[in-house]
Amino acid sequence: GGGGGEEEEEEVEGPPVTKVVLATGYVYSFPFLDETACGLTFEGERFVTPLYQHLMHAARPTLGFVGIPLAVPCPIPFFECQAAFLAEQWAKPDAALHGAEATARRQAWVAAMRDAVGSRDQDLHYTSTGARGPGTTSAWAYMRELLRATHATRPVDEAGDCWLERPSWEARLTTVEAVYADRGARYPKLPWEDDAYRRCEYTVDWASGTWSVDASRC
Repeated sequence: GGGGGEEEEEEVEGPPVTKVVLATGYVYSFPFLDETACGLTFEGERFVTPLYQHLMHAARPTLGFVGIPLAVPCPIPFFECQAAFLAEQWAKPDAALHGAEATARRQAWVAAMRDAVGSRDQDLHYTSTGARGPGTTSAWAYMRELLRATHATRPVDEAGDCWLERPSWEARLTTVEAVYADRGARYPKLPWEDDAYRRCEYTVDWASGTWSVDASRC
């Protein structure tokens, strides 16, 4: 590219193309909610606002949405982190949750995100958007941010009921991230190439954080 705005064409060898699918995304819909009554905007849009941390209504914090973000790498731990954050927020006294200072902080976060995406509203729920601050430009950083906020008011406990509550939570998340990265590195470069990576089998030792992969069938 010479910077003149022209697109370069590249020929790619492969089987004949018979159909083209334009993956243009989707719009959010909650037919059981009244936008005006709830103070939300989402109908026919590719975003939901105003949501603090992509999951809590900025002005009505007892209304939450788990699973709104796009391009989620590992849905189960991602949604678990969101749920843990919401649960801890909802456990706070009403004054702390609904106070003017807390509301202003949530609304400022939403405004910063809107400014960061500009006219590209469809990018609002990518957790890679850098408006959340330094070091928060990935879904993994987002998960850690939620859990650190959760543990700031509810310290971890070795006897916790799940991995989110134990001291080893960050080490476990790091292990999941490493396995996910290895799997991603095995993706085919082109859609019609062999998807043998799906046949890889991973073995994980959660206590030590080590893992191995059996790629014999890949």
